[in-house]
Amino acid sequence: MVLLTGASGFIGGVVARMLKARGYAIRAVSRQPATLDSSFDETTSLPDPNSGESGWTPLLAGVTHVVHCAGENKSLPYEACREPNVELPGRLARAAAGHLTGRFVLLSSVRAVCDGRSGEAISETTTEAPQDAYGKSKLEGERRVQAALGPEGRYLILRPAPVYGPGARGSFRSLSRLASLPLPLPLAGLTARRSLVDVESLAEAMVHVLQSPLASPRVYMVSDEAPLTVGEIIGAVRKGLGRGPGLFSVPPSLLRRIALVGRQEDMWRKLSDPLVVDPSRLAATGWRPAADTMQRISRYAERGLPAK
Repeated sequence: MVLLTGASGFIGGVVARMLKARGYAIRAVSRQPATLDSSFDETTSLPDPNSGESGWTPLLAGVTHVVHCAGENKSLPYEACREPNVELPGRLARAAAGHLTGRFVLLSSVRAVCDGRSGEAISETTTEAPQDAYGKSKLEGERRVQAALGPEGRYLILRPAPVYGPGARGSFRSLSRLASLPLPLPLAGLTARRSLVDVESLAEAMVHVLQSPLASPRVYMVSDEAPLTVGEIIGAVRKGLGRGPGLFSVPPSLLRRIALVGRQEDMWRKLSDPLVVDPSRLAATGWRPAADTMQRISRYAERGLPAK
């Protein structure tokens, strides 16, 4: 049996579907268990934080693997990220250390390493230097899991690029909102490339690492094969919406000034900074990154990719 946290979330829901398709029994844990469908073998609420690691003990009975997708991915102060991204995985990993016979898979983020501003490809050997509270909390959560599950290497940590798909949040949602506007956009001159990962491909990676023989260290970057420019991402969304790219070029320096005046510096960085992720270590284990990112984005948009 697999204990799956965050089962009602954007990523956790897709992971659940893939686990079920591979024949795993699932004990689904969620902050909102009433929202879970009846296809799970068991459903339950997240334990009260005040119960400590002992609150997880009954939920781990009969469990072979843990897949931890729960967490907070909004841009919040560190203290607001601490409980969901640091303390929660730490408690669960410490409880699992005494019960688990299989693997503990932690969903982290590329932002636990850095935000890509240097322009260099981010890999497992990149120096960890998170730039915001979210990234710092994800890195600290990784360290709690590593400390609890120790040198035996029973943990696996996946650091995905920004995730796209129905219900996506973060930078991809922001770009989707821009793409859905019925106006030409002055973004054709932005040439920085940004890696993404399809939520389906990420879920496949999480199931893959449960099943495959893997060598230490067990930390993996996850992304689609090739990064895209902002213009390519917007063009792919608009193609799915039945429109042309609708892009024109103005000097990036002018766009930056407009963004600063409008207090949209964070949005400007998401549009202009590179974020290139190297998934080759995980690919070497047999998982295959998606090679048709633009087509996948268009298909999601055609099916009603949410932009709000």
